[in-house]
Amino acid sequence: MDIRYDFGETHPLLGRRMPDLDLLTVHGTLRLFTLLHEARPVLLNLGEPGAFNGVSRPDRVQLIDADYNAIGSCPRLARSMLLAPC
Repeated sequence: MDIRYDFGETHPLLGRRMPDLDLLTVHGTLRLFTLLHEARPVLLNLGEPGAFNGVSRPDRVQLIDADYNAIGSCPRLARSMLLAPC
């Protein structure tokens, strides 16, 4: 499935489906799509761990501190992303 919304010349992944990356967390490695199984938005922090610890409503948004290896066709991502399950 290929989804693409045109946002002009921006980051290569903006407006596209997020790839299912292997994320490195303090709890080990997990696949990004497993975080969407709860049908709740995910605030993915790929920057300094703990940078979003003050975010409110943890009952509605999952906060995940992680890193990943930018290999293959996936470019380096932003320091944080808000992902919403569809």
